[in-house]
Amino acid sequence: MQKLLLKIRKLGLAVAALLFSVPSFAQLTITDNATAAQLVDKLVGTGVTTMNPTLICNNNASGIFSGTSNLGIDSGIVLTTGAARTNGGNIGVNSPATQSMVNTAYGFPYGPGDTDLSAMLVGSTTTVTNNACVLQFQFVPAGDTVKFEYVFGSEEYPEYACSQFNDVFGFLISGPGIVSNVPTLPTKRNIALVPGTTTIPVAINSINSGVGGYPVADCASQYTGAPFTQYYVDNLNPVGQNVVFDGFTTVLTAIQNVIPCDTYTLKLAVADVSDGGFNSGVFIKAGSLNSIGLVAGAQGMNITASDTAFIVRGCPAAEVTIERQAASPLPLVVPYVMAGTAINGVDYEFLPGTVTIPADSTIGRLSVKGLPLTTTGANKIAIVKFLSPYSCGSNAIVIDSAIVSIQDSILLSSSIADTSLCFGVQLDVNFITDTIYGPLSFEWVPNSGVSNAEINFASLSFPVAGNYEYQYKVRIPSQDTNCRASTATLLINVQDIQVNIGNDTSICTYDQLQMFAEAFPQDTGGSYQYTWLPADRFNDPTLVAPIILANGTSTDIVAILRTDIGCIGRDTMTLTVNPGEFVSVTPSDTAICPGEVVVPVLSSSLQSTPLLPGYEYYWTPEIALNGGNPTAPDQRFSPASNTLYRLVVKNQFGCFDTSFVDITVHPNAVVNVPDSIVMWLGESYQLSPATNAVRFSWFPVSGISNPAIANPVFSPEVNTRYFYTATTDYGCKLTDSVDVLVRQEGVIDMPNAFNPNNSTYKPVFRGNFSLEAFEVYDRWGGMVYTSNNINNGWDGTFKGAAAPMGVYVYTIKLVNNTTGSRSQKSGNVTLLR
Repeated sequence: MQKLLLKIRKLGLAVAALLFSVPSFAQLTITDNATAAQLVDKLVGTGVTTMNPTLICNNNASGIFSGTSNLGIDSGIVLTTGAARTNGGNIGVNSPATQSMVNTAYGFPYGPGDTDLSAMLVGSTTTVTNNACVLQFQFVPAGDTVKFEYVFGSEEYPEYACSQFNDVFGFLISGPGIVSNVPTLPTKRNIALVPGTTTIPVAINSINSGVGGYPVADCASQYTGAPFTQYYVDNLNPVGQNVVFDGFTTVLTAIQNVIPCDTYTLKLAVADVSDGGFNSGVFIKAGSLNSIGLVAGAQGMNITASDTAFIVRGCPAAEVTIERQAASPLPLVVPYVMAGTAINGVDYEFLPGTVTIPADSTIGRLSVKGLPLTTTGANKIAIVKFLSPYSCGSNAIVIDSAIVSIQDSILLSSSIADTSLCFGVQLDVNFITDTIYGPLSFEWVPNSGVSNAEINFASLSFPVAGNYEYQYKVRIPSQDTNCRASTATLLINVQDIQVNIGNDTSICTYDQLQMFAEAFPQDTGGSYQYTWLPADRFNDPTLVAPIILANGTSTDIVAILRTDIGCIGRDTMTLTVNPGEFVSVTPSDTAICPGEVVVPVLSSSLQSTPLLPGYEYYWTPEIALNGGNPTAPDQRFSPASNTLYRLVVKNQFGCFDTSFVDITVHPNAVVNVPDSIVMWLGESYQLSPATNAVRFSWFPVSGISNPAIANPVFSPEVNTRYFYTATTDYGCKLTDSVDVLVRQEGVIDMPNAFNPNNSTYKPVFRGNFSLEAFEVYDRWGGMVYTSNNINNGWDGTFKGAAAPMGVYVYTIKLVNNTTGSRSQKSGNVTLLR
């Protein structure tokens, strides 16, 4: 009842897990429902021939597995009392340990049990088995033992350890020479035994943690020395994610002596006891069913023994071993054949083809000694293939092999390959020899700069840069003169990079300067890296020959060179940047009128002296210097037309600067007026000059209408000389004079003929006069016209009729308005029609 209640409680936990959690699928891959033949084929390894396989299991209870887990077995077959593979709610062996692998149809009916397993339940409260899974087959061993590796696990761990409830399993072998260790099975022997025992079966009560739901003493009372906790794996702490069983064994080996070439039956079985609730299972390693218990080994000059041994021609031999699992009172002759690239008797001393494991011994030995060659040849491989000492037919079985590598010299390697390093760096070198012989003798050639030339580890130092070649030699202590020294060569290139970028130099601000980093040794491969500082002063600071840009300031220039292995060289120079803009000329842009003089004033940002002594000067164009010296700093410019003067100055640093004086020459004032003007008293005269002047000034101001305009009206009473000053928009001036001559007497001017069709005939008066009478007479003295109006004239009529053509006589009588004097003028006029 107690087990049932515990099972019900654990089953409840499992059902709760099914109802309220999602199973976490493990990394084991299970292929269930494999056939008996497939299971056996997966199990069988070397030296076993199988036949007549049968499988009696519930559906899905067996399978083939592979994958990562904490079982210690990566692949094989599994036999269970439940499900091999998790499928939905049916939990298999590949679920996490948090799940419970129980038969979901808990209770009756159970799957059938197994009579042999039931017979093994001696001392149990029940002999009823259920849900048995049995794989049985016959086999013929080629050797004198048969063995395989396995792990047993159960869901009855840990609660039912040391209880009367004990799921059962067994590996039962029967056949010639088999002695039973199960009293109830007189012809069969259980080989699933606790290591070191001959009768204690592997079971929950023999291997467990020692802590469970029942007293440990119950295990000890059932099996002497139980529980064997060293073979138990607790899969709940930590919780296993790949195997469902709460506990299982370590990897165990089932082994049995057999008679080679006879036929045996092997029964692999597991079953539930009493009930079918909590399940158990056994994992058997793939390929582990072997019947030839012989293992080959080899040890040569390499440090550890392995299947491959290394030897050197003419030096100590390799020892090849063949080992059986246990000593026997009888010797065992093991045949072998030689293979590989090495030739028996040519590359190594001749080997006859058999080796004997002596009586009461487990190991047989043979020596493989490399034969010296007159010339260096390729490394060779000798393979010793051991054959089964038992003949189960015509085909020889290779049970194991050992490999011997025959070298021309000791396998010698350096901790570093040929290398390059920077001068001043010490190099630590360790030469590694794959050998167990010693003490070895070591030699460095040359030994200068080597911290210790007689050991395999040394620190190397180098006095100068250059290429160094070291030979490292190791010798094996041997009486055989054919045992040559092994030599390794190490080439070291020590680099000391020197850089030269030239001496300190100076430039002008407007200059660019191309630099060049001259490296020693030269950068023939173009692998050096260049860095110029300050970087912003260069067009590209990563070039070997960059350009220093203009308009910088004085600074230190640094070139840094880095080789492909990180060696650094550098050089520094001081770059002085002298000013290239230091001269100014005042004025630099001006305008003058013809005849004016411009005197340029020179100044320098480098010197305060205006004349800049010590400088060199040159003015152009020379033709515009008016005979002046073009190399003199002081000049007087009076050009006749627009002229651009250029001054080039060289300072004390050799830098040149250029300044300009741009002189615009504006035209003088031009005034076109007569030198003199004649007028009669009382008249006025207005000038109309052609001029480019915009401002005028006249003097004296009497007798002039406006002294500040170009065209004033003159009306003086006496002769007067008027002075004027004419000024252009640009301020160019002209000063000149105009004489105004005033006639005091009057002037009468009369034409000597006229045509009355176009005009009247009247006198033209000049002066300050009044007309007293203008009279016209015919040739007979008759008056035909008279008038005292100075503005009227004769129209060529008489008494309203046209006067005939001919010559007429006129008389003009005038009175001077100033003096009152009278004057008269007479003359002839011809009337034309």
